[in-house]
Amino acid sequence: MNRSFSRITSLLVLLGHAAKAEVPFAPPGSSSSSWLGNTYMDAKEHKNITEELADLCVSPNGKLFTAGYAESWGGGASYRTDDGGFAARYERFESGFGDPVKAVAADSNFVFWGTPGKGILRSGHGGGGAGAYTPFLPGKIVTGLFAKDGKLYVSNFSDGKIHVYDIATMTVDRSWSCPDPT
Repeated sequence: MNRSFSRITSLLVLLGHAAKAEVPFAPPGSSSSSWLGNTYMDAKEHKNITEELADLCVSPNGKLFTAGYAESWGGGASYRTDDGGFAARYERFESGFGDPVKAVAADSNFVFWGTPGKGILRSGHGGGGAGAYTPFLPGKIVTGLFAKDGKLYVSNFSDGKIHVYDIATMTVDRSWSCPDPT
């Protein structure tokens, strides 16, 4: 028997003895599943449900935003925090069949969307469509966003950097290198 195989076998035996089986337990709270994805619409066909959720945030004024994937319209949406009801969708990121919205952050006035290949798209609260976005870092892959105290923190995966923007002016305050930021 060769030495490498012997070491791997010994390691596996050691790990097997160290592993501890735990009894499954019920998660706290309650949950339910249903087939709503891409099927629930209002009379104007504006209430599609996001099919895959990548990120979410709550703005300082209590608006809930989600980022993810919705096959037919993009993947950015907002919901009411009082009852969880659909409020608005943000579309025209992509045509679907991918993950068009990776990250979301919001302050009291704006919502920021992090997208692969389109950078940051900024819009006002209340839904977006063609022409309703202001782009920043165009062509870049933005994988993470965070807004706090008038600053927008951005993970620029394309360039391996973290940027800090002043939200009022949307100018970069500072940035630093970070390999593969997400």
